[in-house]
Amino acid sequence: MLNQVTLEGFIVSRWQYKGEEFIRLAHQRPRRKGELVHSDYVTVRIAENLEQLPTLQQGDLVHVEGEVWGKDILEPLGRVLQKARLNVTLPAELEDLIVPRPTCYVLAQEVRLVDAKEEAYEAAAEVAGRPVGSTRHPSKKKKTGPEPELLENDHTVPAMAQVQSG
Repeated sequence: MLNQVTLEGFIVSRWQYKGEEFIRLAHQRPRRKGELVHSDYVTVRIAENLEQLPTLQQGDLVHVEGEVWGKDILEPLGRVLQKARLNVTLPAELEDLIVPRPTCYVLAQEVRLVDAKEEAYEAAAEVAGRPVGSTRHPSKKKKTGPEPELLENDHTVPAMAQVQSG
């Protein structure tokens, strides 16, 4: 059977666990005009035989090719319920009961940088249908101070202006 995944997403986090490297991607769903942008979050395990992983940071847009893998993670029942965001109180004897929690992830055979953080930020704003730096809800405009000055070769994204009371 065919087991092949190709996706692009923004890096939300990057970590190592038991000698293996992982990244978490936010993949934006296609949207219709006027809809908010929604993301699905995907865990990607970097294959050991991946020759060279580009330098990646949170916010980068990457292209991943690989396959779906699954495994059971052994965790205390209390932790499983906490991750599921269920507000359930367990008896003390069940809180630490170890249970298998099924999960799946993408095993990446290829990871390629599409856009670095700044370009990815601008692309995300364009996909969301608003210019970089605009507010999420145009009807709720903030009072802002003067625009920050940018130097000619300054490629940083300016911090959001502070709301002034008054």
